[in-house]
Amino acid sequence: MYQKIVFLAALLIGIQFAGSAQNLGEILLMSGKTIEGNILSVDSVVAYEHVKKNGSTKMRYIDSYRIFSVTDSTGEEQIIYEQDTLVGNDFSAEEMRYYVYGEQDAMAGYKVPHLIVSSFILSGVGGYYLSDNFVIFAVPFFSVVLTGTPRPKIQTKSVRDPKYLSEPAYVLGYERTAKSKKILLAIPASLLGVISGAAVYNLTK
Repeated sequence: MYQKIVFLAALLIGIQFAGSAQNLGEILLMSGKTIEGNILSVDSVVAYEHVKKNGSTKMRYIDSYRIFSVTDSTGEEQIIYEQDTLVGNDFSAEEMRYYVYGEQDAMAGYKVPHLIVSSFILSGVGGYYLSDNFVIFAVPFFSVVLTGTPRPKIQTKSVRDPKYLSEPAYVLGYERTAKSKKILLAIPASLLGVISGAAVYNLTK
């Protein structure tokens, strides 16, 4: 009897948590990232309840200038972003949506495994030949500049809709995010490469 009561209680709690998870709203940030939660109020600051995996909630706040839109639990979207050239919001709301889509597609699908290898090898060679020269400290910087800063090419497989490629705002959002991704990948690869190159030099000399 006791086991049945425990089972029923757990089942009811599970259903309640599943229901609350399905009814969560969504905050779409200007960076392309999304935050799920129960939207409580929308003003200069958006207040929402963050629902943890165990079902407990925590009140959180986020400045509205960081937000593109807020979607409530019913699926109704409210655009928070406003075009204002005085604060750098040059895009219209529609253009900004394309920009955010570009950011999201680059975050989700832009892959550059060869960049990690090339950054490591380039820095490794520099670390080996310049291990006894103070210039070695500049090797990772130049490696990142050479491998991470060139304009990235849009990988069409990661684009959610090919027609977006004709939208300048989408292309800009994609390329900026892809470039940031390249640099963030090149930095650790370059540092590890120069350390490895210097280590090999000291072990072989």
